[in-house]
Amino acid sequence: MEISRKAMDYAKDVLGLTLHLGPLEKVGFPESDFDVVSGFYVIEHLPDPMAFLKECYRILKPGGLLLLRYPHTTPIKNLLRFFGIENRLYDLPAHLSDFSPEMIQQCLEKTGFKECQHFIGGYTLPKEPGKKIASSIFGNLSEALFHISGKGFLLPGVSKTVLAFKTDS
Repeated sequence: MEISRKAMDYAKDVLGLTLHLGPLEKVGFPESDFDVVSGFYVIEHLPDPMAFLKECYRILKPGGLLLLRYPHTTPIKNLLRFFGIENRLYDLPAHLSDFSPEMIQQCLEKTGFKECQHFIGGYTLPKEPGKKIASSIFGNLSEALFHISGKGFLLPGVSKTVLAFKTDS
């Protein structure tokens, strides 16, 4: 799925992939058609994230897996603001929503997902040296705290991954 014609053309012409143009909710895939649906850094950009989650649930087979990766930027935005650093984390066309693990859990449960596993899973490395260093430090710190805590502590402000399973019924 891709909403950008330019990205879709690149995927088709350069990578040889087949994509569907448009948001997932508008394509009309058959019900219970997929074993896995993934969304990497997508949900925070959507005008209606609940419609996206409902469609993911609808098109997954019973026992199917939804894999989401999302940023958790509010703590970073608040920390930067405390230090007087301006940022554009919520300026259009950037993130329309921000999700904590608790909020993602509530949204997933509301759409029917029952078994959810949350974890820290890697981090991005921007090209700019300062941002790359910060991302590496906080990414490694969050991974370490997650594992030291017995996989119970998700450091606020770093990206999260969630696995959500559609019930068998």
